Amino acid sequence: MTRWSAQALLARVFLYYTGYYAQNDLAGVTTKAKAREYLEELINTSGYGLVDSFPLLWQSAGANFAKEDNKETVFAIKFTYKGLANWDKNDGNRMMVMIGIRNKVVLPYYKGWGAGPVNPKLYNAYETGDTRKAGTIISIADENLTYAETFPQYTTYFWKKYMPMNNLKPEDVGGDFQIDNFYDYVVLRFSDVLLMAAELQLDGDLGKAQHYYDQVRDRAFRNTTHRKPLTNDAAGKALIMEERRLELALEGVRYWDLLRQGLNVAKQAIDNSSTDAQFNVSFRSETKGLLQIPQKQINLSNGTLKQNEGWSL
Repeated sequence: MTRWSAQALLARVFLYYTGYYAQNDLAGVTTKAKAREYLEELINTSGYGLVDSFPLLWQSAGANFAKEDNKETVFAIKFTYKGLANWDKNDGNRMMVMIGIRNKVVLPYYKGWGAGPVNPKLYNAYETGDTRKAGTIISIADENLTYAETFPQYTTYFWKKYMPMNNLKPEDVGGDFQIDNFYDYVVLRFSDVLLMAAELQLDGDLGKAQHYYDQVRDRAFRNTTHRKPLTNDAAGKALIMEERRLELALEGVRYWDLLRQGLNVAKQAIDNSSTDAQFNVSFRSETKGLLQIPQKQINLSNGTLKQNEGWSL
């Protein structure tokens, strides 16, 4: 953890807290002006920047992979294979096996359990020419892959950003594919910083907001012809939030971005109806988007912790 990653994380918390709780500042401690200042300092003096090509950020790029700890990685959780198949260790990135292609090695990808297949709505949300589409999501059909398996909630789309790769599999270094994947989990990228700064500057310096937003769009399309003009109103914020959806897809940010825009926005985005009942989803607004606190922890707190709304035993 560095000064820069702490400042970026504070900005993320600021945006969530002030949005979700409809506050003007972060608990009376950090103002919007201060959050802007932190991001400006990070952008201008930290040395971080965008990797030239979006798909190269991820190990699925193969030999062209920009590698871990590249100039765009502001903060990452480090993992290693050195648990070496010892289930008493917790050194590996166990999320990766969850989203790996179920039961089969489909080159160049490696196997996993097939959890969380991608909703086609996300795949289809990318514009023509957006390199983030193929850099973010595996399409069995579009990549001409041979995969005949079927399993619950299979959509023919898989995560690509953290997909286990056959040429980087744990077994090659003495590990177990279930527990020893060793690709780092990137918590904060410089593109996220740019988009947060753009959002915070919408009602401050609109020129700066546009510049930060343009950098992310330009990288995505590898040209400057797909820029969209920002305005200092709800329409401008909507453009930035959609850009965050596409840029940071499958990185663990989207749910909190939805909540901070309001429970109605979250419900509209999350609810899913289908002729196939297994794809039906209904966001429970009564929980206000928060998870249930384990009853054991409430008991241990001797009444200090109170259960979140919408949950009961």
